[in-house]
Amino acid sequence: MAIKLNKAGFERAKKVITNGLEIIHQSNWEAEKPTDNDKDLFIETHTLNEYGEWFLGINTDAGTEDLSRYVYPWGDFKVLHVSALKSAEQKGTEEIKQAARSLFGMIKKK
Repeated sequence: MAIKLNKAGFERAKKVITNGLEIIHQSNWEAEKPTDNDKDLFIETHTLNEYGEWFLGINTDAGTEDLSRYVYPWGDFKVLHVSALKSAEQKGTEEIKQAARSLFGMIKKK
């Protein structure tokens, strides 16, 4: 699996932070992350590009119409979760880890 930074997702997360939109600081990401049903409901009312903006990574081996193309979510389609960023920082590629750290820095400055 070849993972690269999803620039659109990274930029969307930065906008959420800079615009002062809701950020959940303490949560259990495993309990809060979107279910397959949540993903299906979101994609029914949004484009695939909008869906992808909630993820820091892109699996370049997956097809462009495949939901599994997007990896390392930073939120639940409503708000940013710090615990999601922590998960991405722990499990992601170096590029994903750096993006998560950059977002942490922005959150701390707010």
